[in-house]
Amino acid sequence: MLKIFHAQMKMPNRKIITLPKWFYKLVMLSYQRKYNKNNIQSGLNLKALPEIMTRKAYIDNHYVKNVLKVQPDDIEQAIKDSVKLSLEIIDNYDRIVEIK
Repeated sequence: MLKIFHAQMKMPNRKIITLPKWFYKLVMLSYQRKYNKNNIQSGLNLKALPEIMTRKAYIDNHYVKNVLKVQPDDIEQAIKDSVKLSLEIIDNYDRIVEIK
């Protein structure tokens, strides 16, 4: 997915690295300490997040098709469209109206 993002952002050769889980845990611990110190509730369990985000998640294709009734689609094109729209929003940020 990152390769698709980078290609759409005109950075096709951008290096992608994978952080080790222990490093991710260390960073989340640092954030949790900062949040605790400032009495901030992030809404996420930062201790559990590295386990979730580094898991090799897989959804059975049979379940997706037959139970959820998901129809085939061009996922790569959907990602490209999302990146394009995001870049257009960034380029025209001064025209965005914030809703409070």
